[in-house]
Amino acid sequence: MELKVERLSTESFEEFGTVLDPYNCGEPINPGTPIEYFNDRMPLTFAGGSIVTLSVQFIHPRPFQFDFTEAHDDTEELFGGFNSDLIFHVGPATPNPDYSTFRIFNLPKYQWIRVKKGVYHECPFISGDEKEAIGWVILPPYTAYNDTREYQISDPIEIKV
Repeated sequence: MELKVERLSTESFEEFGTVLDPYNCGEPINPGTPIEYFNDRMPLTFAGGSIVTLSVQFIHPRPFQFDFTEAHDDTEELFGGFNSDLIFHVGPATPNPDYSTFRIFNLPKYQWIRVKKGVYHECPFISGDEKEAIGWVILPPYTAYNDTREYQISDPIEIKV
């Protein structure tokens, strides 16, 4: 199977979550001041407490194909702020992944994605010539251990750039 990269937009990503472009996110609560503050632009819902963690993620170049996906049943996930353009996959929230419904998007550098509960996803790919990308993932503590369904894909899915 091969999936083509799509242009990321609020409309094209609506089924899976929310897009945040920090350079185009509305009016600050303190316009015209030396330090503008854009309050609460990407709310995140999750079960099991009121603590979120900021995790750092380094991504190194790898082939444009994936053989793994995951979903969080009780937790939404934020990732972004990367210093490079990235490519990532998502699949609709269903009890089991249907790879024919997965989609591929380009995440422009410094933008953010909120992935809804149950949506399949996994670590992005570097889309340019950079040697590595660095960015952030925001989740409640221990989500990787207590709210992650993992699926190994027997026939890797190719990403058409």
